[in-house]
Amino acid sequence: MSDTTALLADLRKLRTRARMDRQAHAFPLFLFGALILLAPVCYASYDPWTELELVPNDRGPFPQFTPGILLKYPELVGWYWALTIVGGLWLTGWWYRHRARRHGVETDTRMPTAATVAALLGFLVWGPLFSTLLEAGFDDFDGSYSTPAVNLPILFAAAALAVAAGLWSGRRTGWSRTAGVAVAAFFAAVAFGALGVYFSHGYAALVIIAAALLALAWVERSALLTVTGVLFTGVALLVNLYNVENVFYRLGWDSGSDQQVVAVQSLLPAGIVLVVGGVVAVVRQRR
Repeated sequence: MSDTTALLADLRKLRTRARMDRQAHAFPLFLFGALILLAPVCYASYDPWTELELVPNDRGPFPQFTPGILLKYPELVGWYWALTIVGGLWLTGWWYRHRARRHGVETDTRMPTAATVAALLGFLVWGPLFSTLLEAGFDDFDGSYSTPAVNLPILFAAAALAVAAGLWSGRRTGWSRTAGVAVAAFFAAVAFGALGVYFSHGYAALVIIAAALLALAWVERSALLTVTGVLFTGVALLVNLYNVENVFYRLGWDSGSDQQVVAVQSLLPAGIVLVVGGVVAVVRQRR
């Protein structure tokens, strides 16, 4: 009996060791945390009192990634977030493949990567889709992005398709499951875009990153990554729904209408959550 108990204990240790070797989420946590903390560099304010050139009120090709305020380089902000998502995912996939070559145990990152890229495409499709429907159906369309007659049908239809695709993928394996999850993520992003038109803060990229972390946590079965992902998701939603700079103002840190300072205040909590999660992951792996 003692030999059997010892054997089972050794098997549990081997299983735990293999799971720890497979988990490599410290890198994406540090990577996305650093990219989020560096983002405010792009948020240069446009001062109409000192700037001689008129800056057009254009949020660029990624309106969900730029705030509804006048920035000096709005397209730079949008492209920064788009490249952060795409580049961060590519680097994460490279890191897991690198770890696999070293340890011989690999986590399949195809599903979270496909889901996140599909979510990014959903955000890209949402803007043109919404504008086309409004311009075609409303003669008095004035560019407003708060038209429930268009928003709500898209929101409910996209949400229903996302749920259906998610349920279908749950009964599949391999590439079929990955494709189903990607389709669900695409329609979920479209649904969020229909709701996100009321959010003028422009930090929707955080929601996509949160979705990627939660998907990766599900694949790795990591309690730490799950907790970090849930906390980060809460912060991402808060930043998109509330003026976080008001909290810092009450604490004595006034942004003074400087959009770079506002961006620092808005993104600092999200970046800290990921960096702290990365530190804890490193400490756990070294034990």
